[in-house]
Amino acid sequence: MASIKALVLRGSLLVGVVLVPVVAFAALQLSPIMRIWHTNEKSTEAMLSGQKPYDEGQIRSAIQIYIGDANRVAGRIKGNSSAAQDLRARFLSFASDASSAFKDSPSQTVLEASFARMTSDCSACHAVYKN
Repeated sequence: MASIKALVLRGSLLVGVVLVPVVAFAALQLSPIMRIWHTNEKSTEAMLSGQKPYDEGQIRSAIQIYIGDANRVAGRIKGNSSAAQDLRARFLSFASDASSAFKDSPSQTVLEASFARMTSDCSACHAVYKN
């Protein structure tokens, strides 16, 4: 009977050692968020370039998604490594730039500069972290 308990205990420890890092990584999967962001980016760019009619409500909604998602992702990034701190800072910076763009959204001309700063944030992060 003692050997069965030992096997169960060892099996539980093995599952815990393997499963915990996998679950932590799975919690930070960014692909679904990035797909939504990319769709919103293309739609906003089309409005800012005049290819689609300017819809302030749609743009504000997209920017609110950026802000909420970026803050949630930054909050999920744990650890004190330089990579974790850098990634967290990048998402917080993006959220800050998106908040500025949200305030600028009534003015299409001003929003263009704010949105360009946001897309620059995206490009810089993707250049470092390569998706």
